Formats: sequence, structure tokens, C-alpha cells
Amino acid sequence: MTRAQNLRGHLPLVAPAILWMGIIFYVSHQSTLPALDTHWIDAIVKNSGHFAAYFVLGALVFRAVGRLRTSAAGLLAVVFICVAYAVFDEVHQTFVPGRFGTWSDVIIDTSGALAGLWAASRSRIQVSKLRLPAISASRR
Repeated sequence: MTRAQNLRGHLPLVAPAILWMGIIFYVSHQSTLPALDTHWIDAIVKNSGHFAAYFVLGALVFRAVGRLRTSAAGLLAVVFICVAYAVFDEVHQTFVPGRFGTWSDVIIDTSGALAGLWAASRSRIQVSKLRLPAISASRR
């Protein structure tokens, strides 16, 4: 298998995670985001958005690591990628007028990524336990 064929085989696994990172970057690059009238409700909604966005990222990065996901190194790679992107995202926000980065957002993002990683790994385990009956050629 050539290197190009190998990369093409991994693209369907990696592309969704990269696309999702692009969406996170785009939202983070907005100078203003809609705000609710009540401060504490606005904070809950925005923190939930952080958690949900990184939940999805954790699951997508877990999917992207392919065969490595069953090893400790693969799981640590997922955590590292998600935490590094959370830090990058918060640093990026410090350069956007009207926005600022916070360590509390990095913690919320990391929590979401860990939850997404956990959910994806549990989902993978449950799917791998399924045993579907074989369909013979004569029954098609």
C-alpha cells in the first residue's frame, strides 16, 4: 500500500474531527455571541455549549485514532489533542476583539472531551459485542 493510499484510507476517520475543530474555531472567532438577559442562565448556556462542543470533539478524535484507540497511548493522544486544542482555542480568543480566554473554559472543554471519549469508547465496546446473524448467499 502506498503512502497516498494509506492517507486516503484514514481521511474519512480524521476529516470529521478536523472539520469540527474548524467549526469551533469559527465560533470562537466571532467578536460577539448572542447573550441572554439573565447572567446566570447565559453562563449555563455558554458553559453547556463548551462542554457539548468538546464532547463531540472527544468522540471524533477517539474515532480518528483508529487502531490506536485500544491502547493507553491512543487514549492519551486523544486527551492530549483535545486539551491542546482547548488551550489553543482560548489563546486564540485573546486575539479576537471583544473576547477573552479563560482557564475555566479549558477545564469545561476538557471535561466535555473526556466525557465524549468515554461515551465513544463505551459505544464502541457495546457495538463490538453485537453478534448479527450471518446472511447466507441463498437468502439474499
